[in-house]
Amino acid sequence: MSNAVTSLLVGFALWLMLSGYFEPLMLVFGLLSCALVALFAHRLQLVHPGEHRPHFHLRLLGYLPWLFGEIVRSNIDVARRVWNPALPISPSMARARADQRTSLGLLVHANSITLTPGTLSVDVSEEGIIVHGLSREVTEGVIDSEMNRRISAIEAGH
Repeated sequence: MSNAVTSLLVGFALWLMLSGYFEPLMLVFGLLSCALVALFAHRLQLVHPGEHRPHFHLRLLGYLPWLFGEIVRSNIDVARRVWNPALPISPSMARARADQRTSLGLLVHANSITLTPGTLSVDVSEEGIIVHGLSREVTEGVIDSEMNRRISAIEAGH
């Protein structure tokens, strides 16, 4: 049950940071929605005991500024490709390397890819993550990426 409580606290902290709502009614709604998500995740056993570590969440906070920078950089790249017809839009797919040891690490990696504009995680397996990219350059950049290394380092505790 401590995994559910940790998920609730981390989820609510993230909700507070992203929503910006501090009115009592909105705080109650935010807390209730985070509690429901934590309860469903616990009941569905989406997080296996021993894999879900609070330290992972704390180390993840150091990763978020880097991810935000990548999202901004990718947004600019996508906008340039859309506005400039000379820049190629050549959709492609590739299997990205995923060295994560836990399902939580793999989930963070796949979601980070999808959050980054111009890329989408299509399938996740032990062999890696199949990624669809807006262009070949973008897709090739995800195959053996800094993102993979950073998330693996978070898992390892470095």
